[in-house]
Amino acid sequence: MWQKEKFKYSDSEVIGQLSEESEVHSLFRSFYSSLMSFSNKFVANMAVSEDIVQDVFVSMWENRENLHTINSIKSFLYASVRNSCINYLKHQKVEQKYLNNYDDIYSEEFFQNQIIEEETDRLIYKVIGSLAPQTRKILVYNLAGYSNPEISIKLGISVNTVKTLKSRAYKILKRNLAENFDRETLKHILGIFL
Repeated sequence: MWQKEKFKYSDSEVIGQLSEESEVHSLFRSFYSSLMSFSNKFVANMAVSEDIVQDVFVSMWENRENLHTINSIKSFLYASVRNSCINYLKHQKVEQKYLNNYDDIYSEEFFQNQIIEEETDRLIYKVIGSLAPQTRKILVYNLAGYSNPEISIKLGISVNTVKTLKSRAYKILKRNLAENFDRETLKHILGIFL
């Protein structure tokens, strides 16, 4: 429910509805994948990431009376996950890899870049998911590193059809991403795919 109506309600209205368990479940489903991926960039362990994200939602539910003090649900969730990851890493001084990057986690720039990266991934996969099945397959194969002739053979279509559908897919992707990013950021993102 929350995902479908997220543009219809302000954050304060959504927060007001979080006293209902079904709204928390809806919010959980909307942000779970992005928060899992975000958490995993810190802790590099999907099981731990899953625990962290679930704990954040449980804590949010248990403290729902205090939610009226937050301004943005998304910022609150990402900050809560980040803080939980930092707490986890403080208690896990086992792997030197994490200790080397420990200071970076505290930097606001690192935090912002991670959110942007996760939101970009979410938007890209949303656009890819909305494409026609054949076009989606072409784009997925292309992102996996297959050449146009290899995609053509896999799908049993001509190389020109692959090129045409891939071009259309990138135009759709570019148009959708342009609504969310400035020109330089968009150029950088699309440079990764082309």
